[in-house]
Amino acid sequence: MAALSDGQEGHGAGRRYVGVGHLTGSLASAVAGTNNTVNNHFYHSHGPGPGGTVTSRVDSRGYRKYLRPRFVRPLQFEAAGRALAKHGTLFLSGEPGSGRKSAALMLLWERFPGSDASCRRLSLDEDDGDDRLHPDSIQRNDRLLLDLTEERDPERLSTVEKRLATFVGAVEDMEAALVVLLPPRRDQDPRLRELAVTESTVTIERPNGTAVFTEHVLQDIDADLVDGRAVRELDAFLAAVPMRDVAELARRTVEARNVHRDADFAYWLAEARKSAEDYREEVTEAIGATGPEQRALLLTVAVLEGGHTDAIHRAQRQLLEELRFSRDEIHLLEQRGIEAALGDIGVVVDASHAVRFGKVRYQQAVADHFWMNYPDMRQSLATWVAACVELDELSEEDRGRVVERFVRQACRHNRIPELCAVIRRWAGSGNRPVRKNPPIRWADTALDLALRWDEDAGQAAQQVRRQIYEWASDEQLGAGLAQVLVEVCAEVVADTHPDQALVRLRRLAWHRDDAVATKARSAVVTLTGDTRVHRRFLWRMADWMGQERPSDVTLFLEASSGERVLHRARPRAPIVDAQAREQLRRCWAGVLPHEPSWWRDRLREWLDEAVNSPHRDAALTLLLDASGANVDILARLYVVARDWAAGGDPADRVRRRDVLERLNAGIARSQGLTESGGTNGRDKNGAST
Repeated sequence: MAALSDGQEGHGAGRRYVGVGHLTGSLASAVAGTNNTVNNHFYHSHGPGPGGTVTSRVDSRGYRKYLRPRFVRPLQFEAAGRALAKHGTLFLSGEPGSGRKSAALMLLWERFPGSDASCRRLSLDEDDGDDRLHPDSIQRNDRLLLDLTEERDPERLSTVEKRLATFVGAVEDMEAALVVLLPPRRDQDPRLRELAVTESTVTIERPNGTAVFTEHVLQDIDADLVDGRAVRELDAFLAAVPMRDVAELARRTVEARNVHRDADFAYWLAEARKSAEDYREEVTEAIGATGPEQRALLLTVAVLEGGHTDAIHRAQRQLLEELRFSRDEIHLLEQRGIEAALGDIGVVVDASHAVRFGKVRYQQAVADHFWMNYPDMRQSLATWVAACVELDELSEEDRGRVVERFVRQACRHNRIPELCAVIRRWAGSGNRPVRKNPPIRWADTALDLALRWDEDAGQAAQQVRRQIYEWASDEQLGAGLAQVLVEVCAEVVADTHPDQALVRLRRLAWHRDDAVATKARSAVVTLTGDTRVHRRFLWRMADWMGQERPSDVTLFLEASSGERVLHRARPRAPIVDAQAREQLRRCWAGVLPHEPSWWRDRLREWLDEAVNSPHRDAALTLLLDASGANVDILARLYVVARDWAAGGDPADRVRRRDVLERLNAGIARSQGLTESGGTNGRDKNGAST
């Protein structure tokens, strides 16, 4: 069977559903929200305490902990929850920036409060490793999110039109929960508009902006420090701006507190409001009044704010070299010192020689100015950043700042190819022992940050996941980058896109470097320790086996222990489900034609588990069916089982013998033999039983 592309790695036979023309009645209900709720940003800090900057992270489990105490329920939120519980599928619509995603996540989390499962994000990209709305991919009590707010591609919209109704039927059958995010009705493709026409509609309206701001602030600032009057003076502003701006103002207020701890709340709030305006005019004027070297220094401080003056000096020189700026030859003793040069551009140097602009987010405004207004310089900036991280003069904290701020700009300005080129450079440097500060760890950090970037409805993260797939498919991929990809797939991609993580790890498991392949298999084994992920693994592996890759045989055997499949205490053991049994049969059918040395240990372990399992007969039947009644395979299967039955604790041999006899009887039946006339106490090859 020819190898398939990432999204074409087919799907096993299973349940069949009859699609309907439109989602009506019990199949779905629509939530038409035209106002704002709470935007989906999870912020974390990099760097040393208050000096670290913040960046957007989307992590369904971590974000749940962040959002829950800050979330102010919009009007009709409870009605939306009841509709989701009743119909299983909910359409959520609203204006851009209205916080539909956070509301959707809260609804999904509250739908199954006892489950720790993450919200699985569905993808429509055929080359991205997801299921493209395949009904057999749904498991009981799944939390599913399909974001169509930015979807404009005719082919993918056609997929939605053709498959969503059937998919929703499967959601209802499996008692799962699906929220579909839609753009405002005026922006909806006619196909989406028809799909969202339902008998049940719930309208959710934005919560009180002041309440949202207050809840966010109180998570980080003591209540007795919050000036209620200063907050109330913002009522009109907070009632008019999108909820993401409300949350952002709260975060900036906390940052201002961290910088000016001796000031009061009114001052922090005023500083936050100033920073929210991005200082655009001020920055434009300041940069316009400087020469080339001062501009390079401003940009360097913007990228390294919080760093030591020595790091600033070295990085500025690196930038000038990268831009091929010819400096006048001035003797060192005639040059201005670095602190004087910094003072000329309004930068503050503290007693520890750390460099700061002294205004909340001013560094971000300066960096934004250069990235926005100098597009021809972006490639050079990417190369400069790559070199800066490798400089010995920078501390680990400095490198963290550089990486985080670079990823932000690359994602904001859609410079993913340059970002990935830098990541590949850092990862390729990882195994050079001569390096004092190998940058490979920053390749991991940059990928992590880019995959969690969500300010563009996930477009940048999607491009990065696609690049990871292409890298993982490259047979010549360097071991350093491959090791990074294994970690990122297992720790980041898997959280919200488990299918894509499994697809990429499976490809990394056939890497030519044994250490990479072993690490990838280990990551799959760890991920599939989660019952839901293991079921999705089986669903895919059943088709992958048709490609006849030896690495798939090894991967299946390592990830499918008898304990996982047969143990009576394991919730929803795969052997209990007819669909999963069929997938296991197809997998074993790809395993058993190989030499017993490949699968002997795993089979013996399955038989160990079968001794005390209520699913013993189902497991034996599965193995026999997987043989396809092939005489040679049955003979090898029997010999391995016979040797297994003869070993072990003498107290267990009676039960082992019972398992062997049941297997032998099944072999006889598969060969059309009876117990009396066929085996006579011997296997079909004449071996004594």
